[in-house]
Amino acid sequence: MFDCHMHSKFSIDGKMTIEEACDTALSKGLSGIALTEHFDYDCPTFDNNLNIDFDDYIQKIEEISHKYKGKLRVLKSVEVGYQPHVIEINYATIENRRFDYVLSSVHIVNSTDPYCESYYEGITIKEACLLYLNEILNSIKNYPHFDVLGHIDYIRRYLPIQNKLLNYIDYKEIIDEILITLISMDKGLEFNTGGIRYKLDSVFTDINIYERFKELGGEKICLGSDAHSTINIADGFSEASNLLKNIGFKYFVHFENRKAIFDKI
Repeated sequence: MFDCHMHSKFSIDGKMTIEEACDTALSKGLSGIALTEHFDYDCPTFDNNLNIDFDDYIQKIEEISHKYKGKLRVLKSVEVGYQPHVIEINYATIENRRFDYVLSSVHIVNSTDPYCESYYEGITIKEACLLYLNEILNSIKNYPHFDVLGHIDYIRRYLPIQNKLLNYIDYKEIIDEILITLISMDKGLEFNTGGIRYKLDSVFTDINIYERFKELGGEKICLGSDAHSTINIADGFSEASNLLKNIGFKYFVHFENRKAIFDKI
């Protein structure tokens, strides 16, 4: 099993070294990990100078891959943050380097992170979620240079309400369009277990989203903990595996040299 979403100290918010991530992954019986370091160009919440130095990162990953060869597969990966005005620089950054895996995520909507209270000013919770989901759809249509869509319910972590849910039934039309577009482009959908780290009452994304993905013909499901420290690596993977297996998925997917590898659940 691979954990295909985590961040080392190469990311601005990472708290573990790559070696610490590898050792923990081995202790938890994983076959491989993807270090999806952040690339959020022109992010309003931090200075561009704090973005990852990919030359240093790739050199380090190559060293680590050699060190753990035969024990753990360590994938050169990136989490690309979408904004409409950074499409060209995102493309140039990814295409000029040989990544194994590209995870696409939306962290910013209309120049504001849903993490910020100001994002919710003057709009309802439903309007806030629809803005976010529409930006996800825009990201898929406008930036196809990725392998998997990350945390479809990222906004749920920060909703200014007690019951932090993003249910399929409440946003059926837009979520269906997202899923249909992903499938038509042969892209994957992440099952992100980061809700455990955020101590959400419902730790997983609404399982109905994945049931619908399967119903529509989706097959590429990628498992990621979104760990920023070793304690959260492979969080909830056993339960997530059972849930997805019960839906009918037979494989998880990870990527090597941007090619999908199917691993039996």
